[in-house]
Amino acid sequence: MVGALAGVGSLQALAQSITTLPLAVTSICAGSQLDVTGRIVGVAGNFRVAISADGITYSTVTSVSLTSTTSNEVTYRAIIPASTQAGDAYQVRLVSADSTIIGTPSTSLLRIKAKPEPPKVPALVTTCERANGSNSAFIGVSVTVTSPMTVSKLYNPDGSIPYNDSSTPNYFVVVKGGAGTQYFYATQLLDGCESDKKEIKLVVSPRAPSPVPVNIWSTNGEIWGEITYKQGDKAVSIREYGLQPLPDNVQISYVRESGDLPIIGLPDYPNAYSSLGDISPGIPNTSKPGRAVVKFRTYLNGCVNSVFQTEHLVITVLPTALVENPVLADAIVVYPVPATTEVNVRIQGFLPPLTGWVELLDRRGNTLYRAQIWQGEFTVGLQNYPQGDYWLRIHVGDQQVTKQILKQ
Repeated sequence: MVGALAGVGSLQALAQSITTLPLAVTSICAGSQLDVTGRIVGVAGNFRVAISADGITYSTVTSVSLTSTTSNEVTYRAIIPASTQAGDAYQVRLVSADSTIIGTPSTSLLRIKAKPEPPKVPALVTTCERANGSNSAFIGVSVTVTSPMTVSKLYNPDGSIPYNDSSTPNYFVVVKGGAGTQYFYATQLLDGCESDKKEIKLVVSPRAPSPVPVNIWSTNGEIWGEITYKQGDKAVSIREYGLQPLPDNVQISYVRESGDLPIIGLPDYPNAYSSLGDISPGIPNTSKPGRAVVKFRTYLNGCVNSVFQTEHLVITVLPTALVENPVLADAIVVYPVPATTEVNVRIQGFLPPLTGWVELLDRRGNTLYRAQIWQGEFTVGLQNYPQGDYWLRIHVGDQQVTKQILKQ
């Protein structure tokens, strides 16, 4: 009787089996997913995937059921641990999670490739917002790979690939955008296996606010303002009187563009195109008449406002009294009169290094236009003004001439 029962047990064991079928994929990276299919006979419940590097010692790995069929086939998806050692002859089998039934290994051997370590990256990259007039909308990010056999990749937070304007390996030129914080993620690939992502934080500091001169009288492409002193007046620094207020943490550099007026703290020669300027705001010297034009550039925490200096301040020191000069009046010809769109002015005998100024005034004496005179012939546009009487006031040194014109 006992022998008969033992025979029944043997038959039950033979009736229970798990046969692991050939693998659809035989080479994967550590940390990847592997689908394993087995044929089940007489075994119910859940199953797990087990792997072995030597065919003797098996380790079960995290597994989830994918499918089961009427032909008693089940498929489980296993996650091969990222720490799994590389090897070319791993054996794979399905085992029952609810009993001692152990499946036969797949006839396919599995190659597991090691997962590379992440590349070395700068944790923080800082830059400035693009300055006005600059084409520098990009910044370079370097990624250091751990082996000459690896290739690096860069991702946006959503997994997409950022714009890259670089053909240099492991160097990415990306759009830095406006002021704020961005994140990128770098990986490296070796033998088709990709490392974990390494975060790169990009902080873009805002560019400095633009300087705005006081008493603006022209904004046609560039901004012109002016301040005027009389000879002997007490002058203050250009920042105190010359520019609209800026935050205290904004640094200003001052560049003399032209003119003969001495400015204490600034060089006496024009350096608009050969110097970044001086941080001293300068104080106009009012001991004698003269004019000077100053440009500006602002910085905020090292970030400049603009590549090109487009804000100008005209500083004028007038003599105690301007004299209408009849000799100068005879040397000035204004035509045509009446005019429609513009008037031409010719000053006989006006040669460098002489400089002067021309003003267009309305009948109330309001200045509509002002420009520096560099040569003996120039044009004043009238297109933007209605018909009527106007005056041209021309200054040369401490002399002035006023000419009436009519626009039709």
